[in-house]
Amino acid sequence: MATARASAAIRTAATPLGHCAAQAIILPFAVSNASGYATFHVNALDGCSSLLAARSGARLAGYPEYARRACVTRGAPPRRVPTVTLFEVLTQWLPAHVTPTLLKTDAQGFDLAIVQSAGSALRQLHTII
Repeated sequence: MATARASAAIRTAATPLGHCAAQAIILPFAVSNASGYATFHVNALDGCSSLLAARSGARLAGYPEYARRACVTRGAPPRRVPTVTLFEVLTQWLPAHVTPTLLKTDAQGFDLAIVQSAGSALRQLHTII
């Protein structure tokens, strides 16, 4: 499985996979409620791309007009992307000396599933945004 190979590479490499900054790691995987692969729905408006299918216009009542139009139309064909759980990221992928205290998600409606995928590892986080 691609995620298992990537996880092993991260643990053994000098630099973790993804973009590393002093306070963040950006991984080239979708964090989901299950490891494997999922369909990523690409939308005309970046903020509407998600593992969740496009929303209906009725569910977007509080959004600006441009977002209501863009979020109900597709931009590109859906893509299959590798997925990992937050539990895997927190317990297997991070170097031993890294202890995250803050979790920030921006997953276009999939945030709760991501937080739930952390399982017991969620206890190490002090703040979830």
